[in-house]
Amino acid sequence: MNTNASPRCVAKIAALLTFSTAAMIAGCSTDSETAATASSAARTSSSVVNTGPPPADPSSTTPEAHSQPRGLMAVTSGKSNGFTSTITIGFVDPASGNYSRFKTFTVGTDWSKLGAYDVGFSPDLSKYAITRPIDGVKHAGWMDDQGNFTDVNAAEVRDPFGGYQNNLAVGFDGFGNFYYEKFAEKGGSGLYKVPPGSEDAGTLVVELGSYPTTNPPWNPHLLGDGSMDIRNQNVCLGLDFYSWLTPSVWVTTEGSHLYVIPTPTEEDLTGCGNGPKQPLLPETNDASAEYPMASPDGKSIAFLHDGSDLYVVDADGATLPRKLPPIQGAEVRQLEFVRWI
Repeated sequence: MNTNASPRCVAKIAALLTFSTAAMIAGCSTDSETAATASSAARTSSSVVNTGPPPADPSSTTPEAHSQPRGLMAVTSGKSNGFTSTITIGFVDPASGNYSRFKTFTVGTDWSKLGAYDVGFSPDLSKYAITRPIDGVKHAGWMDDQGNFTDVNAAEVRDPFGGYQNNLAVGFDGFGNFYYEKFAEKGGSGLYKVPPGSEDAGTLVVELGSYPTTNPPWNPHLLGDGSMDIRNQNVCLGLDFYSWLTPSVWVTTEGSHLYVIPTPTEEDLTGCGNGPKQPLLPETNDASAEYPMASPDGKSIAFLHDGSDLYVVDADGATLPRKLPPIQGAEVRQLEFVRWI
């Protein structure tokens, strides 16, 4: 892999590695930290907690869109006292460059946000996966854009004699299933799946042993058919910017390069893509290429060039990249692109 990674790429890898180690270091929290967490989050008997509507963003004058979203999906985060407090979905029209806000999710500054937005939202973009501390225990669930937190671990209470116990949100697959990881010293650690329409604790799909004898966290990502890679078959997809062209072909960036990589079978995923790498950018390109986004028809790929301009290139590499209109209504360096819808 090209070692001249851009600051954005380094930041993404750092965020993912942070997610992978969060559960292991959480056991070192002090009693005072636990007490502070407990006092900052009130427990309710219901699995849905209303934390109020999302606040208006005074720095933005772009109205929120209400129709079915289309275009290049991008995420921005709002800050409060230096901590993320809002997550906003917006879309860039590749034909005009116009940006419009779609939905804003309010999150607590002490809640754990995901480092991978490609699995952070439900397929219909109505939910955002998140981890929330309640009474000294981390609970997994999701927020909606009305400020409601759905807690799939609502029935779980802290056992003062049960040792370490926590839950961490993983995200959603392409079918709307929600996943989270449970870490429990007394047993039951593993990856759990909650089907669409359910708000309970779900079912165990991958057993990972008892904390701290295993190191189960991984970098969540989707396979080409929309399913969650629950077996961590392709670690490369969790570390790189990537997008699926078809269920068996994906595109990824490596520094200043953009490649199409065939993946013939599921068994070959551990090889980070087999077959020849098809370059899509001129060899003379020395600026960063980030956020590859395959078009819905799989014929084109949009990407961010040099951290400032959007380009599109044919997926077969037959033409040179074409520059898209400048983004209007948002600062491009504040956008984290997710996919092309």
